[in-house]
Amino acid sequence: MCAALLLFASCSGDDTDSDGESTITVADEGREAGETVASSCVDTSADATDPRAAAILATVEEVAGDLSLEAVVLRVEQGGEEVVTAAFGESLRGVPATPADRFWNGAAVFSYLGAVVLQLDEEGTLGLDEPIAPYLPDVPSAEEITPRMLMASASGFGDYVAMDDWIDDFYADPFQPFTLEELEGYVFDQALLFEPGTAVSYSHLNFQLAGALIEQATGQPLDEVLAERVLEPLELSRTESLTTADVPAPRLHTFTDERGVYEETSGWSPSWGVPAGAAMITDVCDLAKGATGLGSGDLISADALAEMVDPYPGGLEPPEDCATCIPVFDELHLGMGVVAAGDWIIQTPLFTGIAGIQAYLPAEDLTIAVANTFADGADISLNGSTEIFKALAPQLAPDAVVPPQL
Repeated sequence: MCAALLLFASCSGDDTDSDGESTITVADEGREAGETVASSCVDTSADATDPRAAAILATVEEVAGDLSLEAVVLRVEQGGEEVVTAAFGESLRGVPATPADRFWNGAAVFSYLGAVVLQLDEEGTLGLDEPIAPYLPDVPSAEEITPRMLMASASGFGDYVAMDDWIDDFYADPFQPFTLEELEGYVFDQALLFEPGTAVSYSHLNFQLAGALIEQATGQPLDEVLAERVLEPLELSRTESLTTADVPAPRLHTFTDERGVYEETSGWSPSWGVPAGAAMITDVCDLAKGATGLGSGDLISADALAEMVDPYPGGLEPPEDCATCIPVFDELHLGMGVVAAGDWIIQTPLFTGIAGIQAYLPAEDLTIAVANTFADGADISLNGSTEIFKALAPQLAPDAVVPPQL
């Protein structure tokens, strides 16, 4: 388990209009009950005019077959223009996957949290390098830990998803949501892995705390902050926070064998992965749009974007006794909610039964967005969408660097 996702739902009913566009009926606080929202995220593979489309589709089909992926949804765009949007495989037996299917965006929301933290820093609301103690006084070492450290996984906190007691509790009842206090309980009694700000070790708790920090600094619920500062500016109309694990149709059904039997995980609670209020569903078109908007600087200034991609210029050296610390390579390192992967800015969600990637290449204004589910017997620890990206990136941008360590 290596990235994350979470909660909130209030949409019901789905249909297809006469033009083939998927529609959903929405009844949540942000829209009038019964309002129908059309999805323009449709499969264009049969009519794609870009000469690259056929090669993209062939590559995706080959990688998906090699990795035993159950379903794949894909969108590639460049310079604001669609190259191709496509879907492969089935969401359920006999039910083809479609690009309009929605799924948890998991760790993709970390990039949105990073953008909000940087916005608040530039506005003077939150100091990027100031202690979090005024907002989260009960957090251990709160006088030393800063928002930069939380967002760049440099706080020193361990990761509960690697702890046996958390794994046992989760697998015993994967439908039960976790509270922030419960997740803190797995970590706070343990010593920090290193002095804050001196190394990098991925921890989901960092992002849980970042969500609480944003709420305290703004005085607003996190879902409202993200809607106002990210979703609305980027026009992510098919992305929303949910309060339960009930993803409304059309949805991409998910499966895993990590409890020893191949089973559907679509109803498993994602509350362990991202902060309450940041559990978002999306479709592959919005996943692409979010990557483009973030990487092109639509949400933050050029200086802030540089901080996001490289929060610790020169890198941080992990201590020898830190088994979970991540080496920092010039061409591959964690940013603030993103991953700097050579010339690309990426995020790679991997959750119980769903994997994905959002990747943006600033130099060529090129975006690749992919999500996949797993067939019985597939390696669920391997992000199939990342493997698809690694096959497509040299094909679409041969001069751009993709780190071999990715």
